[in-house]
Amino acid sequence: MTNAFDIPNYIQGHIFKNQASYYDAAKKEFIDQAGYGDANNLKITTGTPNFQVVSNNEGLLLDNTYHGKHVSTMPWQGSMVVVLKPNYTSGGTLVRYLTYIGNNANAGVRAGLQTVSVGGNRRVVLQTGSGVVKNTYEQTGDGLVVIVYALDQKTRKCYMTVNGVNVFETYASSSNPTSGNEVALSSGVEGAIFGNINGVIGDTTAITDFNVYMFEQHFYAGNIITENLADTKKLIESLKAKYA
Repeated sequence: MTNAFDIPNYIQGHIFKNQASYYDAAKKEFIDQAGYGDANNLKITTGTPNFQVVSNNEGLLLDNTYHGKHVSTMPWQGSMVVVLKPNYTSGGTLVRYLTYIGNNANAGVRAGLQTVSVGGNRRVVLQTGSGVVKNTYEQTGDGLVVIVYALDQKTRKCYMTVNGVNVFETYASSSNPTSGNEVALSSGVEGAIFGNINGVIGDTTAITDFNVYMFEQHFYAGNIITENLADTKKLIESLKAKYA
């Protein structure tokens, strides 16, 4: 069994279970699993978390009725591991914003993590501001998935793997290779907004046609895909076994 903290350079993590080790109900905060204290907690700022059990696995149903905020631990570069399950019921092509950074009126150009429903397929996308650099995982239907993304300033690319074997990488950003801004999620000053999935800032209208179950998220300094693929593969396999 490989845990998130077994991978070097672990800097932040949240597990979305209604248990004292993971969630402080009095403070309405998900406790940082990397051990860096309250500043790294995910704080619910609006509404009440919607805990759900799906196939014997407890997690959060992100339905837009509650929002949170946490420190953005990879605004410049880093790696992210997410465990989630899309939940589509009706509608056409729909986009949901699981986490976003910034307050651009156009949600589509904010940096962050998105899910997209297109026909019978679901996409999970990590993109930088304005979508200059992004990487997309696509699957048929609403199966649970473990995804690892990495943004790397050295190569100016975004990497992604769902099995620790096949690695998909974007083309290197060439629009402004000296600043590095195109490979950054954007400023971490205001933090990352979590759960405002319709992208309308501050709106808490319930979303039922296409939402997401979120189980875990973990963040690392550096690129764990290129720097430590063997252990990353073990973590993916452990998480898949945990949520099988």
